Amino acid sequence: MSPLQKTAKAQHAETQGYVLAPGDGERLVFRGSDIVIKVDPRRGSKNVAMGTQRVPVGDGIPRHRHAHMDEFFCVLEGSGMFILNDVKHPIEKGATIFI
Repeated sequence: MSPLQKTAKAQHAETQGYVLAPGDGERLVFRGSDIVIKVDPRRGSKNVAMGTQRVPVGDGIPRHRHAHMDEFFCVLEGSGMFILNDVKHPIEKGATIFI
């Protein structure tokens, strides 16, 4: 097996993929929010984070950064304001934010 084939095989082994049921994932509670981490570096993706989070009315997700991965949000219910690069964006059900 060539070095290129070995590299491709190793990369494929790291990214086999998986299927999670609706309640599966790492569960966290933060500031009254129920968070379920579905995808992160420990679960097969070095560059993407994804999970679910129920944000209580009047609360929000604190401003934060991920230095080495992308993150996206899909608004399933409700509405609010999202700040990206110091610009406020009104969001509502169906919105997608990619960072």
